[in-house]
Amino acid sequence: MPPALLITQCLQNDFVKPIGKYDPLPNTLHIGYEEARRLLGERPAEGPVARVMQWACAQPDSVLRLIHIRDWHRPNDPNQASHLRQFGDHCIRGTEGARFAFEEPPGAAKQTVVVDSLTLNDFVGTTLEAHLAPFVGAKTRVGLMGVWTEAKVTFLAYDLRARYPELEIGVCSALTASSSRAHHFQALDQLERLLGVKIFPAVGEFVRFLGGEGGDVPLPIPQASGHPRITIEGGVKLQEADRSLLCYLFRDSREARFRCLDGGFSGNVVLGTQSTDLYGHPQVPYVVKIGPQAMIGKERASFERVESVLGNNAPQISDFADLRDRGAIKYRYAAMGGGFSTTFQKRYMAATCSSTMPSALSGPARCGGRWRRWFKKTTPPSCTSPAAAPAAIRRCSTRRTSGASSRCPPAPPGSRTSTAT
Repeated sequence: MPPALLITQCLQNDFVKPIGKYDPLPNTLHIGYEEARRLLGERPAEGPVARVMQWACAQPDSVLRLIHIRDWHRPNDPNQASHLRQFGDHCIRGTEGARFAFEEPPGAAKQTVVVDSLTLNDFVGTTLEAHLAPFVGAKTRVGLMGVWTEAKVTFLAYDLRARYPELEIGVCSALTASSSRAHHFQALDQLERLLGVKIFPAVGEFVRFLGGEGGDVPLPIPQASGHPRITIEGGVKLQEADRSLLCYLFRDSREARFRCLDGGFSGNVVLGTQSTDLYGHPQVPYVVKIGPQAMIGKERASFERVESVLGNNAPQISDFADLRDRGAIKYRYAAMGGGFSTTFQKRYMAATCSSTMPSALSGPARCGGRWRRWFKKTTPPSCTSPAAAPAAIRRCSTRRTSGASSRCPPAPPGSRTSTAT
């Protein structure tokens, strides 16, 4: 069986080096603060790209081949003049901006190929075709990671599909990025629809595609320090992988306490957190969701698609990780400083006030003001049956859609009319 192939694309400082939120872009091709943070993580040495590169360098060449494509420009080369005029100076050979944004593990015996790309097409004037010659006609799996998704990554995928139709190409959404989140996901959709590229939301799925196992990608959890100390309240039983994921997500904490937020609709483990940092200072609370790797990966990718349009009142992804067949997301929610969060289902099932239910459900059950006034008059002050609200919605909706009178239906049998106005 031929080895799999991992190709990185332009993972260089001028494209992806982490910068401050309000720092100016170093050049016109840098992907910006948000995307660099998503791609490399808050701590680049422990982020998704670094961990995948550690895994890749540990694989024997008989299992996985590794090719790095880098932009490598000379300002005085007339063949590159038009490219540099259009995009500005970037990745000038020998400069700090042209260096890779990751470090290969010291002492790695991996035979790594570096291809110097001069234009948007990585096959023009390069040695890439010669290095891919052993894969001609072979049913080899090829994984792509890097930037920009809608440009260099897409162009490379197109060339590979056109020149080597037998190759099976995969891309991980967490290991690719662009200056625009919308363009990033649009490009992934096009790669899947037009070129038949397999898109993997989770890093672990991408590693398995290349012949590895979900537990192969290392999680840098400090073992000797004994931190963080994990406390699980409520008798929740977690898998060993789940506890390891919590240790990784709270690796900067001295102690972390978790309480299960029962009542979610997904079936995943949802935990509210209280933690202290290594100096004993309280940290902001988070919500951690743990579940099957594929499901968690899809949730993270779906959230990233709409995160930019949700505004400041929406949650933010603080960190994420995969281990074996499990995945976890660490959410930071707006207005969480007051303590533990809860779930919509729990609030819904625990609702006892007649004035609470109509205000919470008036949006999805919009019947003007009639339903709200009717519900308030016909519901006891202590609502013992939360199911009465959705039943009332269904009856009201049925009457309206069947052409019956627009007046709201009478109160359910056995209900008591309140005298309050």
